[in-house]
Amino acid sequence: LMRAYRILRDNGEAMYVTPYLGEGKVDATEAVTIQSDAPLSPMEKDKASIALFADIDWSVETWIMEKRYVPRLLFTAGVFLLVYFFGALAVRDPIPMVDELVVSLVVSILFWRFLSRRDVASALARKEKNELKEKASSATVVIDSTLIVVENFLTTLGGMDHDDLADAIIQGKLRFSWPEPELKPLMIAYASVHQKETYDWLERLGGKLRKPELQAIHLSDAILGKKVDGPLLGLLVAIPATETKLGRIPS
Repeated sequence: LMRAYRILRDNGEAMYVTPYLGEGKVDATEAVTIQSDAPLSPMEKDKASIALFADIDWSVETWIMEKRYVPRLLFTAGVFLLVYFFGALAVRDPIPMVDELVVSLVVSILFWRFLSRRDVASALARKEKNELKEKASSATVVIDSTLIVVENFLTTLGGMDHDDLADAIIQGKLRFSWPEPELKPLMIAYASVHQKETYDWLERLGGKLRKPELQAIHLSDAILGKKVDGPLLGLLVAIPATETKLGRIPS
């Protein structure tokens, strides 16, 4: 069973955290549920489906690109060498090496892009997407009252002054415990795809920070400028670390 989570933010918009954004291939045989703090209206169900389908597209395209990486690299290298040696033997000019390298590089880049598009549009990729979307389209909504606790914590963080929130994050002052162990890895995967600046800060906070006072100022500016989702970052640093996996199977 794979769980997606609908988390309502204080601006009225919902954040859909799905199980499709981790590493490896998703098991298309597993049933899907959408955990929500309340029943969903038809419009909300449509929004949930759109979010699930978008993450499925990203997941399958990323998987197929990784799966076909080595063949794509070998074919591209072959094209590079073919074009280079053809130019060296068939075309004579004052500085052949420079021209041939440039032409070979350009052709190789174009060929790489062609193969990438072909892989993403391949029958295998379409099959994987269709199977996952078929399961996602029949996802059942499960009422999960514990999500209210998460939403309230996000609202509390959203109501903090951006300077105070940044300082609390940098100093490690935030604490929050939630009974669902898979929440944090799912939300980290969500941030890595949909909130890249927030994810970059999360990675930075995982190491030893130099000049934390200065880092707090930079983070405060990023939160104020809407480059970083401060409440989401605060939630991720407040939840205890977990070793829970995302329910994937190896590719």
